[in-house]
Amino acid sequence: FSVLNDTCTGLTLIPTAVCPLTVRFAPTATGAFSKSFNIPSNDPVDNLVTMNVSGTGVSPAISITDTIPPTDDKAIPFAPTTVATTTDETVTVTNSGTADLIIGTLTQPAAPFSVLNDTCTGRTLAPDEPCTLTVRFAPAAAGGLISETFDIPSNDPVDNLVTINVTGTGTLALIPGISVTDSVPPDSDLEVPFG
Repeated sequence: FSVLNDTCTGLTLIPTAVCPLTVRFAPTATGAFSKSFNIPSNDPVDNLVTMNVSGTGVSPAISITDTIPPTDDKAIPFAPTTVATTTDETVTVTNSGTADLIIGTLTQPAAPFSVLNDTCTGRTLAPDEPCTLTVRFAPAAAGGLISETFDIPSNDPVDNLVTINVTGTGTLALIPGISVTDSVPPDSDLEVPFG
């Protein structure tokens, strides 16, 4: 709390005159606060008036979960995915704070990852309100582990830019192969001679 624009200190007021001052509340943490300040004068009855001030500090807080345990680690390790197919995972963003959470524009990860069905970008979430987005892995080739990231910006005073790590491996489709044998040697010549 602070007193600003104090036009009263040292002023002599004639009868019915007034003087204003501004009391400011600027919390640096969440929770309830209360203070008091005194206004002294030559009033013979109330020569020291105590003003009580109180307020509650609130703050947005971003909380992010996904569908792969551990769900709150800000990482999505996709299961191996066959080339030319896709795997989708859902990310939920929730305002776990006590003030409105304003979400900025999400960045897109590089291919073969993408963000779809984004209901979060540009949203203002009330406390406990969620929004969701889909992260897709669509490998175009088989190979080693692919890693990418994307960012979720917000007005959270602590985590105002959350980075989500995504990983995945593209695999080749399994090709069926048939093998036929018979009980007459040679057993793999695909010819069965009867007696």
